[in-house]
Amino acid sequence: MKKMRKFAWIFMAAMTVAGFSACSNSEDEDLPGTGGDGGEGGNPSTPSVVVKDTIYQFNNIEAEYTPINELCPGWTHEIISPSDDDRTWQSKIFTSKTDGSVDKYIQATAHDSSDKNAGLAYDWWMISPALNVKEADKKIFSFYSQGAYWQNSTKLEVYVMNEPKSTASSKVKLEVNLATEANANPVGSSPFGGWVASGNISLEGKGDIVYIGFHYTAEGGKGKSTTYCIDDFAFGRNQVAHFIEEGVEPEPTPEVDWTKAKTVAEALEIANGETFAVKGYVVGCIKNNPSKTSYKSFDLNKPEI
Repeated sequence: MKKMRKFAWIFMAAMTVAGFSACSNSEDEDLPGTGGDGGEGGNPSTPSVVVKDTIYQFNNIEAEYTPINELCPGWTHEIISPSDDDRTWQSKIFTSKTDGSVDKYIQATAHDSSDKNAGLAYDWWMISPALNVKEADKKIFSFYSQGAYWQNSTKLEVYVMNEPKSTASSKVKLEVNLATEANANPVGSSPFGGWVASGNISLEGKGDIVYIGFHYTAEGGKGKSTTYCIDDFAFGRNQVAHFIEEGVEPEPTPEVDWTKAKTVAEALEIANGETFAVKGYVVGCIKNNPSKTSYKSFDLNKPEI
């Protein structure tokens, strides 16, 4: 069951759009094609998607390891190194074993359990669609971050840029609130800590049209990199609560009115299929028809259950 949310149509063709993107919910309509070249790694020469009020919750994720540019129109990714590795900012699905809830987000990790990529230097960018700061009612953006397997050699940085590419002519690093090792769960539990809210980050004076770049650098190999996750990217509105698809709650155990419970002797006299509670110490089993019941004993002198 999903939480109720408001939806808005989003039209994209080198124009300003507002509302939820297709990446916010799997039930949204498919979005039309967009301009710009937006090929492998993105970097369109002209904005194919320009937004002034939106939130990306990545709830259209259906499979893991889908690159961000294939998942959400307007987003781009750029692999600086290693050039022969196809991993990048990709989709991830986490299903809780506790309550069945499903969390969908974008993840970056250089971890390889086989250690085949040991010694390689990873350098990736994930860049937002063009943000129309000039026309946005609220000139702010926000997101949530999460991390695990902390390594000092791994870095996550956030930039405001005037172009959707690592070589943008204007690129300013932002000081934002990110997940850190201090947010991790205790040893012996899940290595991932809770989601950390960035808070509303001002884009006043940063330009009329800007892009937000997430820059991940790490060392390849087994257990040598931090895994970073990003979710709930919002622009033009205040930060929202982190969204998780709710799992199916188990049926509650029915309450029993023990004042109406029957003794074992009374239960043995009932053969009409009635459902009732029995108080006593059961050592065997009882069927609906006592004449056909096989049981060892019922000791009413022992503690009741």
